Amino acid sequence: MGNRQLANHNTDDIKFNLTKILNANSGDKELASENIDVVYLEHRLKLNSRLLRNSEDLLDAVLKLQSVHKKIMKTNEEVIRFNSSMIELSADVLAGKPYPSEHDDNEESLNKRLAQIEKKYDTSKRKYKKIMESVENAFDASQKAQAEINRKRETIIANRKAISSTRRDIDIFL
Repeated sequence: MGNRQLANHNTDDIKFNLTKILNANSGDKELASENIDVVYLEHRLKLNSRLLRNSEDLLDAVLKLQSVHKKIMKTNEEVIRFNSSMIELSADVLAGKPYPSEHDDNEESLNKRLAQIEKKYDTSKRKYKKIMESVENAFDASQKAQAEINRKRETIIANRKAISSTRRDIDIFL
């Protein structure tokens, strides 16, 4: 956002400088000024339209992130409930209560359940690996984007210096 604001400030100053130059060197100052205004207004409208689309995309991302946070919190609640029930079960068994029969399967049933768990685990592991690769790619892309933002900021600052120099020259020569 800082880059955008600085770049827009540069645009406004360039417009000011150009208007001043054309007013000093143009026969029809009013027409020249109106032409500059239209060009800059078209440019500003295009940028505002893009900013609006970007803001909509950002809102969608924030809403999706909030949805993911809710899912994470729900998952955490499930883990807490499970752990609490297992703590309670452990305490009951320690106190001499019998192990509940719903947890007591025969060996064949346990082996079948374990096979299903292993199959699901393998599928989950493959998906997780792909997701982590995508996360790493996204992280790398984000770092590259940040580097590009920094390069653009350097260009914007260089433009700022050129604009200031032009303004000094205008004030000297006009």
